[in-house]
Amino acid sequence: MGNLRNNEKGFSGVEVILVVVIVALIGVVGYMVYKNHHKTTPVTTTNTSSSKPATTNTKTPKVTSSNAPQVFTASSYGFQFTYPQKWSVKSVAPTNPVAAYSGEKVLAEYTISPDVIPSTFPNTSILIDYRVIDNTNNITPKQYYEDASVGGMGNGILEQGETDSSTPINGLPTYTRTTPYQQAPDYVIGEGKYLIYIQFGVTTSAQDRGASEVQYFNSDYMSVVNSTKSL
Repeated sequence: MGNLRNNEKGFSGVEVILVVVIVALIGVVGYMVYKNHHKTTPVTTTNTSSSKPATTNTKTPKVTSSNAPQVFTASSYGFQFTYPQKWSVKSVAPTNPVAAYSGEKVLAEYTISPDVIPSTFPNTSILIDYRVIDNTNNITPKQYYEDASVGGMGNGILEQGETDSSTPINGLPTYTRTTPYQQAPDYVIGEGKYLIYIQFGVTTSAQDRGASEVQYFNSDYMSVVNSTKSL
C-alpha cells in the first residue's frame, strides 16, 4: 500500500508538470495567432500634387517707348545726347554771328523743342539750342565763352550778378554761365576739334511768365545737358 501511494504521488507531480507545459504552449500559440491576425498595415498616401517646384508669378517691368529717352547722335562731330519723349530735334542753318562781334565759327546747329506746349503755358515758345563750334584754336570752354580774340563768343568776364562754374559733365571740360535775366544757364562743353554751346530759350508773353514755367522746362533742359557726351 505504501508503494502504491508513492507511485500515485509521483504520477500526480508529472501530470501537474505536463498540464503546466501544455497550458504554456497553448498560451504561446494563442499569442502568436492573435499577433499575426492583428498586424497593423502601414498606410501609404499618394501625393497627388505635382512634383514640380512651386513658381512665383513675377513680372519684370518693361521700359516702354513712352518713358524711354530718345537719343540724338551727331557722329560727324563726335557727340551724343538724350532728350525727352514728345520732343523733336531739328537741324537748322548755323547762326554765325557778325565777325566784328565774335570770332566763333558755328559748324552746325540743332534745336530741340516739345511737340506740344502744355495748355498751362499758353503763348509760349520753348527750345534748347545746340551749336557745334569749330575749335581749331583748341581753346577751353571758358575761353570760348569770354574771349572773341581767340575764336570765342566774346561775352567777357563775369559782370555783377552773374555766376559761373567749371564742373565737368560726363568727364568733359565744361563752363557754365548764369546771368540774372536768364531762366537757365548757358553751357559750353567739350575739348579738341569741337565745342558744344547749349542754350535754353523761352519766349512768352509778360502776363504768362512765372516761376512755374521756369521750373517746368528747366528740368527737361538739365536732363538734356547732363546727358551730353563724346562718342
